Amino acid sequence: MSRERGRGTWLEVALSLCILLGLFFVEYPPIFLVGYWSWGALVHKVLSGVLIAVNLVITQYAARRLGFFRRSEAAAR
Repeated sequence: MSRERGRGTWLEVALSLCILLGLFFVEYPPIFLVGYWSWGALVHKVLSGVLIAVNLVITQYAARRLGFFRRSEAAAR
C-alpha cells in the first residue's frame, strides 16, 4: 500500500512538472519574438520572475483542480 501511494505521488509530481513546463513553452516563445533579450537585464529578470511566479500559481491551481496530492493532505491532518 505504501508503495502504491509513493508511485501515485511520484506520478502527480511528474504531471505537475509537465504542466509547469507546458506553461513555460506556451508563454516564453512569444516574448522572445518581441525582443525579450534586447530589453535589458533588469526587465529580463523582473519579467522572468513574474512569469515563473504566475506559472507556479497556475500549476498549483491546476494540481488542486485535478485532485492531486489529496492523499498526502489528508495524511497530514
